[in-house]
Amino acid sequence: MNNVDYKKFTKQEEKIYDESIKLLRKGLSDGLNYKEACASLGVDDQELKNIIVDDFLKICIVEMHYEKTMPLKEVALKLAVSHEDVLNMHKIIIEDVAIASVAEYHKSVSEGQA
Repeated sequence: MNNVDYKKFTKQEEKIYDESIKLLRKGLSDGLNYKEACASLGVDDQELKNIIVDDFLKICIVEMHYEKTMPLKEVALKLAVSHEDVLNMHKIIIEDVAIASVAEYHKSVSEGQA
């Protein structure tokens, strides 16, 4: 498992991020697939845009697979994303959860609550 450093957003970046996720959700609900919705995103900062579109794919996978119990292959079909890309992102989601869990455990141990 890798130790991941997550980007710290400025207030402006947070606002762009939140608005972009809303726009991507609307795109999907209006019938766009994942790639079409992402292509419509007008974010000039390429690093921030990459974070947003990756996070949005994670959000979609979590909502469809874990909340709605849709098989990952169906998630890929619904989003028009390759099954391999969905599987790779799913692996990253699991790693993110593991890293966050370990960090939370260490935090509780350092606070004397383990």
